[in-house]
Amino acid sequence: ATDAQSGMDMVHSQPPDVILLDVDMPDRDGFEVCRTLKSDPATLHIPIIFLTGETSTELKIRGLELGAIDYI
Repeated sequence: ATDAQSGMDMVHSQPPDVILLDVDMPDRDGFEVCRTLKSDPATLHIPIIFLTGETSTELKIRGLELGAIDYI
């Protein structure tokens, strides 16, 4: 998916085995998407990996606290 909304639509129509998620997206940030997915019983179990160029330790901690299994 090229943006958060189309990604969310895809997750609900064809649940993936894992989600690779960037922090920076055109319409919403990856943290908001992760929070939304982890609060939905239908998508709660799908592992999320943040794959981004952001190197801030604070952002890594934030992503993991929101439920991501890794931050690369």
